[in-house]
Amino acid sequence: MPHLKMQGNGKINIIIVTHNSEKDIEECLMSIYKQTYRNFDIIVVDNASSDKTLERARQFPNVKIISNPRNVGYSGGNNIGYENTDGDYITILNPDTIVDKNWLSELMKTLANNVKVGIVTPKVLMYDHKGIINTCGNDVHFTGLGFSRGINEQERYYDNPEYLFTPAGCSFVIKREVIEKVGFFDEDFFLRSEVPDLAWRTHLAGYKCKYVPTSKVFHKYSFKMNSFWYYVTERGRFLLMLKNYTYRSLVLIFLPLIVTEMLTWGYALLKGKEFVLSKVLAYKWIIRSRHKICRKRQSIHKIRRITDREIFRMLKWEIGQLDQLIDKSSAVWMTKMLNSLFRFFYAFLVRVI
Repeated sequence: MPHLKMQGNGKINIIIVTHNSEKDIEECLMSIYKQTYRNFDIIVVDNASSDKTLERARQFPNVKIISNPRNVGYSGGNNIGYENTDGDYITILNPDTIVDKNWLSELMKTLANNVKVGIVTPKVLMYDHKGIINTCGNDVHFTGLGFSRGINEQERYYDNPEYLFTPAGCSFVIKREVIEKVGFFDEDFFLRSEVPDLAWRTHLAGYKCKYVPTSKVFHKYSFKMNSFWYYVTERGRFLLMLKNYTYRSLVLIFLPLIVTEMLTWGYALLKGKEFVLSKVLAYKWIIRSRHKICRKRQSIHKIRRITDREIFRMLKWEIGQLDQLIDKSSAVWMTKMLNSLFRFFYAFLVRVI
């Protein structure tokens, strides 16, 4: 196995959180070793794997291994990894990815030379269909829903660098100075909405997030939605908005929030009692955590450098990808109907919020 020769400007710490990732981790690490940008180290944080993930990772030199006794989730694992970093830039990478040899160098061209950019994210392509997009960063709807930009489209699209609201959770680089100002992942999210939350705080502090299409990652993506994932998704959506919007904005978006609640309740009823219970438990968690959420809001207020109107203009009014949740014929007409409503709400709210 080759040893790393440190070259390049600005040290990068690459954090990879694993959980039963023995089928993926070797290929992921091998692709990192081929980087043209060489000034980095790798930290593997394992969330109590019961397979041979750690055995596979230990084959590689210059990889720091942290073994957690329990699964602390994506957020908790990355936070533990961050506590063991010393670089100017922190990279988040999923173990079920492989990276192009210029992945880091292309991201660093943008990040290191632009003081206003705090986060950069690559073009993420499907591992099994490398000409098809998985995500080019993510969009956030103004009611908290999240969508992958460009999913299932041809690679030739989304070929221009652009500013966006939130990076792809499977791969992005963030400046240490940003984390020192806004904090890192909120562990109350566990699995969902933690990246949009970090991006929201980054924007509030006056930094930007940029998509870099010349940097490429290949992701072994598969859509997952069981009752637990639905619970953390809905819990995270509520927490995302309650933490980061002002109270005035929350009041103003009340009607479109009701529409989104009807949509998410409809999906839960369609999927059955376990999903209905997940929805109820999400409400219960938010109510029980109301004092904690208020404290989070107070800390966020201290870093706020831009208004909710500026944030709102970065959010999206369209929803999409309903075909991943319901049959395609129903998804088409339902998306058109919902987007007609949300376009109306957004056109009004963007003027008054």
